[in-house]
Amino acid sequence: MGFGLLNFLFSPGLYFIPAFGDKWHMSAASDKNPGTPMPPAIAAVIVAAGSGSRMAGATPKQFLDLCGKPVLCHSVDNFASHAAVVEIVIVGPPDDLTSVRRALGHQRMQDERLRIVAGGATRQQSVKAGLAALGGSNGGNRAGDMTRNRASLVGIHDAARPLVSHAVIDRLAAAISDEVPAALPVLPVADTLKSTHVQESVHIQESVHIQESVRVGRISGTIDRNGVWAAQTPQMFDLATILALHEGYERHEGHDGSTQPVTDDVSLAEGAGLAIAAIEGDRRLMKLTHQDDLAMLVALAQNDPANNDPAKEDLAKEDLAKDDLAGGSGAMAEMMDLRVGNGFDVHKFADTSGPIMLAGISVPSAHGMLAHSDGDVGLHALCDAIFGALGDGDIGFHFPPSDARWKNADSAQFLRFAVERCAQHNAELRHLDLTIICETPKITPHRDAMRARIAEISGLPIARIGVKATTSEGLGFTGRGEGIAAQATASVLFRGGA
Repeated sequence: MGFGLLNFLFSPGLYFIPAFGDKWHMSAASDKNPGTPMPPAIAAVIVAAGSGSRMAGATPKQFLDLCGKPVLCHSVDNFASHAAVVEIVIVGPPDDLTSVRRALGHQRMQDERLRIVAGGATRQQSVKAGLAALGGSNGGNRAGDMTRNRASLVGIHDAARPLVSHAVIDRLAAAISDEVPAALPVLPVADTLKSTHVQESVHIQESVHIQESVRVGRISGTIDRNGVWAAQTPQMFDLATILALHEGYERHEGHDGSTQPVTDDVSLAEGAGLAIAAIEGDRRLMKLTHQDDLAMLVALAQNDPANNDPAKEDLAKEDLAKDDLAGGSGAMAEMMDLRVGNGFDVHKFADTSGPIMLAGISVPSAHGMLAHSDGDVGLHALCDAIFGALGDGDIGFHFPPSDARWKNADSAQFLRFAVERCAQHNAELRHLDLTIICETPKITPHRDAMRARIAEISGLPIARIGVKATTSEGLGFTGRGEGIAAQATASVLFRGGA
């Protein structure tokens, strides 16, 4: 790792605080400890705008399921349950804020502290957008608010590190002072570090605070691990200080004289010559980067001390009650609230020629479809399956054919609406299965394109989309080639007994 090693961690401005100080404990509500100093108000900026390309899946990693809820929601819940946190800004993908709202669900979206903003092309731009949305800065909807609830500190956190604890937040906040405006959690590096002669590029995990892409080749030496630490998030700052640094940033000058994009917020403070405190990190704060990491995070989440927080005592009692009913863990009982809906739709062929819309794509056909909208019988059946699982009417109720707005409408918007209704019911769509019944057109050549399109519209991984086709053996209206029928099944997971 003579290839971009934790240079900033050798900075004379960095010092290590080995244990939590005695200034305050902020994870308990302040009214339960009368007479104790009031902790500073904290804002959280949770960065969830990445695509998660190294996960090699259709769903960005921040939206993957981790022990019954999306990865993003673990960080949101852990900050939201902290007594000192007065604002939370989630920075989402600029082209997909709907997925953020869907992941959060209706109940979390009712929290007045919560705000969602679009990220930028780089992590630095995303963080800057999140900071700008805070109430004490321009662009926030409480700009200029000088009440006691205005945050003086901000924790900037990667959503891909879901298991942030109150203890880490406490230690970070306690480390900030007038002289030290920045702090981050670190862990000692256990592995032996090697430098290499450059031969080729490979990607490595970011959790040791080095460049995302490094050069490897033949080993040229061993690096002394003394004074080398692996950096984690959240990283905490005096809000005014880090906002000014981001607003003034154009390019960050590295220690070796090269110009590098900013991939870490502490490096901005380091570049400005500010004092930075390093506090004891947490091995549970591992970053979700590759598929294998998810299994390790599941094991860690199942033993997360946050689940034993006294503030969650009532929830724990509910889990015990679920254990009694289900004969297993509370998480398993929650997973058992999986509801299944069925949908069925039929459309008649028109005298006009095709193509037709079927399962979200254009398919060549000798005949068009008779319909008020675009006549996509496959997407209509999927919508009704979702509505059925939710107990939420049917497609004709939500999009009546008597309404001129839906004349020749793209049925993809109907399916998007059905998926969004899941979040409004505090539920998550988990699986879709579609069977198309017709003599013509042939479905098999288009099956993969249909699955990909349904996955794109619904936000599900393509592995959770089924598309099948059959005929009616010459029987009935489909057997006579008079039209197309489709039936669908949707699986929806409800949370919190919704």
